[in-house]
Amino acid sequence: LDRDLMETGALLHDIGKVRELSARRTFFYTDEGQLLGHIVLGIQMVAREAEVRKYKVVRERQGVYRAYPGMEKHRPYQRSPIDNLYLAGDYTKTHVSSGGMEAAIWTANHCAELIALDKLGKTHSLNVEWKPKKGLTPFLKPATQVGAALGGLALAKGALKLLKASRSE
Repeated sequence: LDRDLMETGALLHDIGKVRELSARRTFFYTDEGQLLGHIVLGIQMVAREAEVRKYKVVRERQGVYRAYPGMEKHRPYQRSPIDNLYLAGDYTKTHVSSGGMEAAIWTANHCAELIALDKLGKTHSLNVEWKPKKGLTPFLKPATQVGAALGGLALAKGALKLLKASRSE
């Protein structure tokens, strides 16, 4: 057993209660405390001051879920049948592509939305689809095509000029 680790754990094991609870006339749980709990809050508080001494980068070349016919029905929902257990990851049911960071981030946001709804009765929308305002957006694609055409003409003109210069030498 590591004595320093044991003493640190004994001293800091309830540090997160400082942010989990609030006291005015009586004690009550903060929104943050209800969502995360004192253990997670304590880890966050200690981790902010922690120093990374050793790390390892792991690269996965083919770390994307490969869907097979009929597999979709086996993917779990983010809200599990077990109380207080929520699942986040690209392997869960999602409307975005199966696998990858986009799906993992979408499910993490969806879990936060579900927890806010289940524990606080509050609705939050974290997964908001980006819809650009009209403005100049309809003109962007045609403008890039015109720009490419003008760039091509400029290149052709320059090449023609070089060709004429090389022939006159």
